[in-house]
Amino acid sequence: KQYRGHELIHTAITKIFDDSTSALDILDLGCGTGICGHFLKINNIGSRIIGVDISNRMLNIARGCFIKGKPVYNELIHMEMTDFLKQEKNYLYDVIIFAEVLHYLHDFQAELEL
Repeated sequence: KQYRGHELIHTAITKIFDDSTSALDILDLGCGTGICGHFLKINNIGSRIIGVDISNRMLNIARGCFIKGKPVYNELIHMEMTDFLKQEKNYLYDVIIFAEVLHYLHDFQAELEL
């Protein structure tokens, strides 16, 4: 089966936010190679996308994602996602993406309360 997580996330965001998607502030936790952020930007979703991943190898691939000469991600951060959430708990994002990473959270309820 081919990965379709980015398509499902795109569909959910457009259903929730209708036509006001281009100005969204998006956090992509476990961004990996950047497939989701890239797909969103191609579809004009998100004015600011921050990617977080524990793998430098994956982040290096995501750093290569460009659209019209501009990087897809405004910032890519090498950090464990729960540490990032603790550090950023006072910042409000319009959308937080957890594509394919929920199973890495040790205590899901505690993470949601961050």
